[in-house]
Amino acid sequence: MVKRVKLMPIFEAKNIVKIYQETKKGTKQNVVLQNISFSIKEKEFVIITGPSGSGKTTLLYLLSKLEVPTSGEVYFENKNLNTFTKQDERAFRQDLTGFVFQSYELIPTLTVFDNVALPLIIKGAKVNPDHIFNVLKLVGIEKQARSFPDQLSGGEKQRVAIARSIVHEPKVVFADEPTGNLDKQKAAEIMELFKRINVENGTTIILVTHNLSHLSYGTRVIELSNAHIIRDEILHG
Repeated sequence: MVKRVKLMPIFEAKNIVKIYQETKKGTKQNVVLQNISFSIKEKEFVIITGPSGSGKTTLLYLLSKLEVPTSGEVYFENKNLNTFTKQDERAFRQDLTGFVFQSYELIPTLTVFDNVALPLIIKGAKVNPDHIFNVLKLVGIEKQARSFPDQLSGGEKQRVAIARSIVHEPKVVFADEPTGNLDKQKAAEIMELFKRINVENGTTIILVTHNLSHLSYGTRVIELSNAHIIRDEILHG
Protein backbone atom coordinates (compact mmCIF):
# COMPACT_ATOMS: atom_id res chain seq x y z
CA MET A 1 0.00 0.00 0.00
CA VAL A 2 1.38 3.40 -0.98
CA LYS A 3 1.47 5.85 1.89
CA ARG A 4 0.09 9.25 0.86
CA VAL A 5 2.14 12.26 1.89
CA LYS A 6 0.12 14.84 3.78
CA LEU A 7 0.71 18.24 2.20
CA MET A 8 0.88 21.21 4.55
CA PRO A 9 -0.88 24.53 3.95
CA ILE A 10 1.37 27.02 2.20
CA PHE A 11 -1.15 29.88 2.51
CA GLU A 12 -3.81 30.58 5.07
CA ALA A 13 -6.23 33.50 4.98
CA LYS A 14 -8.07 34.33 8.19
CA ASN A 15 -11.11 36.63 8.22
CA ILE A 16 -9.82 38.79 5.38
CA VAL A 17 -11.61 42.10 4.84
CA LYS A 18 -10.63 44.56 2.11
CA ILE A 19 -12.31 47.95 1.90
CA TYR A 20 -11.43 50.72 -0.53
CA GLN A 21 -12.31 54.28 0.48
CA GLU A 22 -13.87 56.24 -2.36
CA THR A 23 -12.49 59.60 -1.26
CA LYS A 24 -13.86 61.48 -4.27
CA LYS A 25 -17.36 60.60 -3.10
CA GLY A 26 -16.92 61.57 0.50
CA THR A 27 -16.88 58.72 3.01
CA LYS A 28 -18.35 55.99 0.82
CA GLN A 29 -16.70 52.59 1.25
CA ASN A 30 -16.38 49.82 -1.29
CA VAL A 31 -16.25 46.44 0.47
CA VAL A 32 -14.39 44.16 -1.95
CA LEU A 33 -13.82 41.18 0.34
CA GLN A 34 -15.75 40.37 3.50
CA ASN A 35 -14.58 37.83 6.11
CA ILE A 36 -12.74 35.56 3.68
CA SER A 37 -11.07 32.47 5.20
CA PHE A 38 -9.41 29.48 3.52
CA SER A 39 -6.09 27.66 3.21
CA ILE A 40 -4.08 26.49 0.20
CA LYS A 41 -1.87 23.42 0.31
CA GLU A 42 1.44 22.94 -1.43
CA LYS A 43 1.23 21.76 -5.06
CA GLU A 44 -2.41 22.74 -5.50
CA PHE A 45 -3.53 24.43 -8.72
CA VAL A 46 -6.14 26.85 -7.40
CA ILE A 47 -8.33 28.77 -9.81
CA ILE A 48 -9.99 31.89 -8.38
CA THR A 49 -13.03 32.87 -10.41
CA GLY A 50 -16.16 34.98 -10.25
CA PRO A 51 -17.86 37.86 -12.07
CA SER A 52 -16.19 41.19 -12.75
CA GLY A 53 -15.82 43.19 -9.55
CA SER A 54 -16.10 40.15 -7.27
CA GLY A 55 -12.64 40.68 -5.75
CA LYS A 56 -10.64 38.03 -7.65
CA THR A 57 -7.59 40.16 -8.40
CA THR A 58 -7.74 41.86 -5.00
CA LEU A 59 -7.56 38.46 -3.32
CA LEU A 60 -4.60 37.48 -5.50
CA TYR A 61 -2.84 40.73 -4.60
CA LEU A 62 -3.41 40.11 -0.89
CA LEU A 63 -1.92 36.62 -1.12
CA SER A 64 1.06 37.92 -3.09
CA LYS A 65 1.55 40.90 -0.75
CA LEU A 66 1.02 43.45 -3.47
CA GLU A 67 -1.73 44.79 -1.21
CA VAL A 68 -2.52 44.48 2.50
CA PRO A 69 -5.90 43.61 4.03
CA THR A 70 -7.99 46.19 5.84
CA SER A 71 -8.33 43.58 8.58
CA GLY A 72 -7.56 39.90 8.99
CA GLU A 73 -4.32 38.05 8.31
CA VAL A 74 -2.64 36.17 5.48
CA TYR A 75 -0.04 33.56 6.43
CA PHE A 76 2.64 32.11 4.18
CA GLU A 77 4.26 28.98 5.59
CA ASN A 78 2.79 29.88 9.01
CA LYS A 79 4.24 33.41 9.00
CA ASN A 80 2.00 36.47 8.93
CA LEU A 81 2.70 38.55 5.82
CA ASN A 82 2.12 41.70 7.88
CA THR A 83 5.04 40.83 10.14
CA PHE A 84 7.53 40.24 7.33
CA THR A 85 10.89 41.92 7.75
CA LYS A 86 12.61 43.46 4.72
CA GLN A 87 14.64 40.25 4.45
CA ASP A 88 11.48 38.12 4.59
CA GLU A 89 9.83 40.20 1.88
CA ARG A 90 12.92 40.05 -0.33
CA ALA A 91 12.99 36.26 -0.05
CA PHE A 92 9.24 36.07 -0.68
CA ARG A 93 9.51 38.11 -3.88
CA GLN A 94 12.86 36.95 -5.24
CA ASP A 95 13.05 33.31 -4.17
CA LEU A 96 9.68 31.88 -3.16
CA THR A 97 7.11 33.35 -5.56
CA GLY A 98 6.65 34.38 -9.18
CA PHE A 99 3.97 36.49 -10.85
CA VAL A 100 2.40 36.42 -14.33
CA PHE A 101 0.39 39.46 -15.43
CA GLN A 102 -2.26 39.68 -18.14
CA SER A 103 -0.27 42.42 -19.88
CA TYR A 104 2.99 40.40 -19.93
CA GLU A 105 5.13 43.23 -18.45
CA LEU A 106 8.17 42.37 -20.59
CA ILE A 107 10.99 44.89 -21.02
CA PRO A 108 10.95 45.82 -24.73
CA THR A 109 14.69 46.58 -24.95
CA LEU A 110 15.70 43.15 -23.64
CA THR A 111 15.76 39.89 -25.59
CA VAL A 112 13.63 36.93 -24.56
CA PHE A 113 16.70 35.36 -22.94
CA ASP A 114 17.47 38.50 -20.93
CA ASN A 115 13.84 39.05 -19.90
CA VAL A 116 13.77 35.54 -18.46
CA ALA A 117 17.16 35.93 -16.79
CA LEU A 118 16.15 39.23 -15.16
CA PRO A 119 14.87 37.79 -11.82
CA LEU A 120 18.22 36.05 -11.34
CA ILE A 121 20.13 39.22 -12.18
CA ILE A 122 18.04 41.30 -9.76
CA LYS A 123 18.71 38.91 -6.87
CA GLY A 124 22.42 38.73 -7.72
CA ALA A 125 22.35 35.04 -8.60
CA LYS A 126 24.56 33.42 -11.22
CA VAL A 127 22.95 33.27 -14.65
CA ASN A 128 23.55 29.82 -16.10
CA PRO A 129 22.74 29.93 -19.84
CA ASP A 130 21.93 26.22 -19.87
CA HIS A 131 19.36 26.73 -17.13
CA ILE A 132 17.77 29.65 -18.98
CA PHE A 133 17.51 27.63 -22.18
CA ASN A 134 16.02 24.67 -20.28
CA VAL A 135 13.32 26.96 -18.92
CA LEU A 136 12.70 28.42 -22.38
CA LYS A 137 12.44 24.90 -23.75
CA LEU A 138 9.94 23.95 -21.04
CA VAL A 139 7.61 26.73 -22.16
CA GLY A 140 8.28 26.13 -25.87
CA ILE A 141 9.96 29.43 -26.68
CA GLU A 142 13.66 28.47 -26.97
CA LYS A 143 13.82 29.27 -30.70
CA GLN A 144 12.94 32.90 -29.92
CA ALA A 145 15.65 33.34 -27.28
CA ARG A 146 17.36 36.17 -29.18
CA SER A 147 14.13 37.86 -30.29
CA PHE A 148 12.71 41.02 -28.75
CA PRO A 149 9.18 41.26 -27.34
CA ASP A 150 7.83 43.29 -30.27
CA GLN A 151 8.75 40.39 -32.57
CA LEU A 152 6.52 37.95 -30.67
CA SER A 153 2.85 37.04 -30.76
CA GLY A 154 0.68 37.47 -27.68
CA GLY A 155 0.90 33.77 -26.84
CA GLU A 156 4.69 33.84 -27.19
CA LYS A 157 4.96 36.89 -24.94
CA GLN A 158 2.94 35.12 -22.26
CA ARG A 159 5.19 32.07 -22.51
CA VAL A 160 8.17 34.37 -21.89
CA ALA A 161 6.36 35.88 -18.90
CA ILE A 162 5.71 32.40 -17.51
CA ALA A 163 9.34 31.40 -18.05
CA ARG A 164 10.42 34.51 -16.16
CA SER A 165 8.08 33.63 -13.29
CA ILE A 166 9.60 30.15 -12.81
CA VAL A 167 13.28 30.68 -13.71
CA HIS A 168 14.22 31.02 -10.02
CA GLU A 169 12.25 27.85 -9.17
CA PRO A 170 9.68 29.41 -6.83
CA LYS A 171 7.29 27.49 -4.63
CA VAL A 172 4.29 29.52 -5.83
CA VAL A 173 3.31 31.20 -9.09
CA PHE A 174 0.52 33.79 -9.08
CA ALA A 175 -1.23 34.51 -12.38
CA ASP A 176 -3.70 37.34 -12.95
CA GLU A 177 -5.95 36.67 -15.97
CA PRO A 178 -2.97 35.29 -17.92
CA THR A 179 -5.11 34.35 -20.95
CA GLY A 180 -7.19 37.51 -21.05
CA ASN A 181 -5.46 38.89 -24.16
CA LEU A 182 -5.32 35.58 -26.05
CA ASP A 183 -7.58 33.75 -28.46
CA LYS A 184 -9.19 30.45 -27.46
CA GLN A 185 -6.46 28.20 -28.86
CA LYS A 186 -3.58 30.19 -27.38
CA ALA A 187 -5.41 30.42 -24.06
CA ALA A 188 -5.74 26.63 -23.94
CA GLU A 189 -2.03 26.25 -24.68
CA ILE A 190 -1.13 28.60 -21.82
CA MET A 191 -3.41 26.75 -19.40
CA GLU A 192 -1.84 23.44 -20.46
CA LEU A 193 1.55 24.99 -19.70
CA PHE A 194 0.49 26.05 -16.21
CA LYS A 195 -0.82 22.53 -15.62
CA ARG A 196 2.46 21.04 -16.75
CA ILE A 197 4.45 23.32 -14.41
CA ASN A 198 2.14 22.35 -11.55
CA VAL A 199 2.44 18.60 -12.19
CA GLU A 200 6.07 18.29 -13.29
CA ASN A 201 7.67 20.93 -11.05
CA GLY A 202 5.31 20.60 -8.09
CA THR A 203 4.77 24.36 -8.18
CA THR A 204 1.71 25.73 -6.41
CA ILE A 205 -0.34 27.72 -8.93
CA ILE A 206 -2.88 30.38 -7.89
CA LEU A 207 -4.60 31.70 -10.99
CA VAL A 208 -7.36 34.25 -11.48
CA THR A 209 -9.72 33.88 -14.45
CA HIS A 210 -13.30 34.69 -15.43
CA ASN A 211 -13.27 31.83 -17.97
CA LEU A 212 -15.09 28.84 -16.49
CA SER A 213 -13.71 26.50 -19.17
CA HIS A 214 -10.31 26.87 -17.48
CA LEU A 215 -11.55 24.95 -14.43
CA SER A 216 -10.65 21.69 -16.16
CA TYR A 217 -6.95 22.50 -15.65
CA GLY A 218 -7.07 23.21 -11.92
CA THR A 219 -7.24 20.95 -8.90
CA ARG A 220 -9.47 23.34 -6.95
CA VAL A 221 -11.80 26.29 -7.55
CA ILE A 222 -12.55 29.22 -5.26
CA GLU A 223 -15.47 31.26 -6.60
CA LEU A 224 -16.23 34.76 -5.35
CA SER A 225 -19.42 36.78 -5.54
CA ASN A 226 -20.51 39.92 -3.69
CA ALA A 227 -17.30 39.96 -1.60
CA HIS A 228 -17.77 36.39 -0.32
CA ILE A 229 -16.65 32.88 -1.22
CA ILE A 230 -19.66 31.08 -2.65
CA ARG A 231 -17.84 27.95 -3.79
CA ASP A 232 -14.66 26.22 -2.60
CA GLU A 233 -14.38 22.83 -4.22
CA ILE A 234 -11.76 20.21 -5.07
CA LEU A 235 -11.95 19.55 -8.79
CA HIS A 236 -9.49 16.68 -9.20
CA GLY A 237 -5.87 15.84 -8.50
